[in-house]
Amino acid sequence: MCTTTQIKNSLIMLSFAAIVAGCSTAPEGTTATIETTPTNTTHTIEIIVSGTTPTTTPTTVTPSTLSTQTIVTTPPTQTLVSAPVTQPTATPTTTPIAPAVITPTTQPVVTQQPTTTPTPTQTISVAPATHPSVVAPLTNITHQGIVKDSHTGRGLANVTVTLGDVTTTTDAQGAYTLNQVTASDEAVVRFEKEGYLIGATTIKIKALTENNESTPNYVSYTLTPNNYHWDYASSDEIQGAHIIIDASVAYNDRQGNLYTGTNRAELTYLDITSIEGKNAFTGDFSGINSNGVAVQFSSYGLISLLLKDSSGEALTLAPNETITLRFDATPSLEQQTTLPLWYYDYEQGLWFEEGTAELQQDGTYEGEVSHLGTWSINLPLEEESGIYRGRMVDGNGEAKSHVRVQAIGTNWISRDLTTDEDGFFELEVVPNSSFTLAAYDYENRYGANYTGTIAPIASGDSVED
Repeated sequence: MCTTTQIKNSLIMLSFAAIVAGCSTAPEGTTATIETTPTNTTHTIEIIVSGTTPTTTPTTVTPSTLSTQTIVTTPPTQTLVSAPVTQPTATPTTTPIAPAVITPTTQPVVTQQPTTTPTPTQTISVAPATHPSVVAPLTNITHQGIVKDSHTGRGLANVTVTLGDVTTTTDAQGAYTLNQVTASDEAVVRFEKEGYLIGATTIKIKALTENNESTPNYVSYTLTPNNYHWDYASSDEIQGAHIIIDASVAYNDRQGNLYTGTNRAELTYLDITSIEGKNAFTGDFSGINSNGVAVQFSSYGLISLLLKDSSGEALTLAPNETITLRFDATPSLEQQTTLPLWYYDYEQGLWFEEGTAELQQDGTYEGEVSHLGTWSINLPLEEESGIYRGRMVDGNGEAKSHVRVQAIGTNWISRDLTTDEDGFFELEVVPNSSFTLAAYDYENRYGANYTGTIAPIASGDSVED
């Protein structure tokens, strides 16, 4: 049985409200007005969670673009976008969120789990995308969403969206619909468009209700444009800020034949300590380590490198060839002599550990890889996560069961894909690391972010009501 160890602070009630005249979303081309005193129709979620006294006073709720899963939007016929917090040039068009209201109430209790030796298997549970937890047969379950450009906030047309064996493309406004999808606790949705980092996110696909009505399975996702595009001869040496390719490296075409000619390179680098970097990080902040165990991690950077031939067909490195990836220095993070390299498998929707990157004198990290794609350097958790629990209710105190919640740390994000039928959520957070909260109501399609900071939770501790 867990024992009470200390009182952390008073209960935090975090209220999210989307306020527009007469509806939860505004028509395309109009600008909704943020009101501090609601006078129009109000849609409210109250997050009742236990936590620590915020180090900063939350006075505003920022648009949900701080999360790749919490961007406010309307159905395809009423597309709304908001200026991303880190992209002031974006055209604001989203349903605004009213300021967060923080009301101290009762005292939460911090409980400590029985003392055990933590093992990697206690860290996180990740289900491969190719083997989802099926709770209903292939049926009339529909998944809808919208894809936007992370820099402009506008919808992206002709994005290929894939969920399992079902594929479609976005329309002119960036909206899409996938029919006949299978219910799953952890379904990976993939997004691909020329000139952009290939995206992927994990969501829960709910089955039909008892009344044979579709439950909401909506998601909004932002794609990040590639940082660099350039052409070079396949016999050239490349000495770039993020890649080193020797002139002797050989390439194969799609048929596996040796290729010589012009290479077209697309490279993306993400600083995970930035808001945009965390938003654009591919998949979850967890993966399968070299021992085959699922672990949670924090990230020190991501590099994606794709090469194509002169006709636009994908190239690969020839067998036994390697290139060097160079990750930027991250002064705000504790330096590690060596960091594991991880590549993202888009078919399985998982990160896999493969190789290492070494710390250089200038603070950068360099590591050799034997194939192209999306790579990151990540520090696996070696101790138990902290646990953060809470509950979401509406303005009438009724439980909200269609809300995604996430904790956002310096270089990591932890998600609960949906609140349960009673509105409860649980987040596994990196221990001894402060974080903020974000939520997205994927039934009414709006979200908000808590601007305060939740104090660190120790390994093995639970912060709850």
